[in-house]
Amino acid sequence: MFKPSITVRGDQFSQAQSFDIRKWLACHLLSAIETTGVRKFYATSLPFELWVFSTDITFASSLNAQTPTRAVKVLFRDTNPSSLKERDTLDSQQLHVEELGLPQSLESDLFDALKQANDHLPCAARSFLEWKVALLPRFVGADM
Repeated sequence: MFKPSITVRGDQFSQAQSFDIRKWLACHLLSAIETTGVRKFYATSLPFELWVFSTDITFASSLNAQTPTRAVKVLFRDTNPSSLKERDTLDSQQLHVEELGLPQSLESDLFDALKQANDHLPCAARSFLEWKVALLPRFVGADM
């Protein structure tokens, strides 16, 4: 099932509801962590890798009216050959890396969502060593 494309309805009388694709992508990352035990992933169709740094943080933003927001903190970076030559101290921990397991279109959506989320952070919070930082909103009880 292609979950980001579905809408749900509580009963036959309620209005159908769809969710922000970023929440579905965060859900996929959380599920992948739980099933593989790994927090670092690489894309198969795009040259980037990501590291789910924190699975549940809360932040407030002046960009949206819903504050506070629960999110997944993701570090990401390009994996072109020139960026792989210089490894930072995070890689010295030798964390296992797994394939994302997303269709190409969703890998692209994820990369776009990460870049957009990075642009919404304050300049000082946009990077950590060689990694870019992003916050993806996650599902909460009120969404159900």
